[in-house]
Parts: sequence; C-alpha cells; structure tokens
Amino acid sequence: MEVPYKFKGLVPEHAVHGEEARTRTAPARQHIDEHLDGNLEIRYDYPFSVPHALPEQVIRLVPEEVPQQLRADLTELRNWLRARLDVRPVRIPHGEILPATRDGILTVVIQDQRRALPIVRLYCYETTQQLGSQVERELRMEASDFTPAQRAVWKRVQQEIKGMAWKNFQEKLSDR
Repeated sequence: MEVPYKFKGLVPEHAVHGEEARTRTAPARQHIDEHLDGNLEIRYDYPFSVPHALPEQVIRLVPEEVPQQLRADLTELRNWLRARLDVRPVRIPHGEILPATRDGILTVVIQDQRRALPIVRLYCYETTQQLGSQVERELRMEASDFTPAQRAVWKRVQQEIKGMAWKNFQEKLSDR
C-alpha cells in the first residue's frame, strides 16, 4: 500500500496498513542523549495533532539494554566529534596551561521535519584546575559535515532508534 504523502518518513513502511495508515502516525521528532554512564534516553513527541499533541515521551535504557552495534556506532560518532575539539593553552602569569577536557552528553537528532539531518552534538568541558574555571563547549556536526561513511553510521543509529520509538509508541496506543 502506498503511504499517504503526509505520513511519508513518519511511519515505517512495513507498519502501514489500511485505516491505520490514516489514523496513526509515528513520532515526528526524535533524538537520543547518551550520558557518560552509558545510559541512553530516547526522546520523541508528535506535536502535529494540535490541540491533542503527544507530549514528549522518554525511553530510558541502561547500558546492558543498548544493542552492541548501536553502542559502537554512538562511540564512533562521539569520536568524530571529539576529533574536532581544538584545545588551546590558557595564558597564566609566567606561562601557559593546557585545560583538561571531559565529555558531556552526546545528542543525536534522529528525526525532525524542521531541520536538515543528520545532526549530532557533543558537549565537552574544558577545566583549568589552577584557575578554578570550567568552560562548556558544543561540538557539532550538521548534514554538510558528514562524509558518506559517517552518514551510513548515523543512518544505522537512526533506523535502530526509530524502531525502538515506534515499538514504544505502538505499546502506548494499545494500552489505551
């Protein structure tokens, strides 16, 4: 069955059947946050059925629940962003010191009709213990920054996360 135009990209092709294709749609905005402790938060919503918009839903996964390939792909995305970090020495009286860095949250935008995808961002923190300062930096890759190989990795992440969000969404609908 052909998916109605307004649903293209929202519902996995294999999940669309008859009346369901016209009455149910998958979440339209999705992203994931990977925390340093390995926990993942999948966030999705569907704001387009106003005034009865689906509020943001959160699926929390502990490290043991994250598929191995997904974990590897997220690590690869994190490493590409980390390679963009340009840490420069900080001038202090009579010298310079190099700030220490640590990663923060990695965010991968999975689906958003308002933006060109892929988009991935990593928050990093530069700290200079001697000065007692900490600076938050955002490292970002947007659609034009991705090589074909990097885009393939993001696409695998997108497919995995969309499947998880769709399954969760279906469960919420069946509970009603």
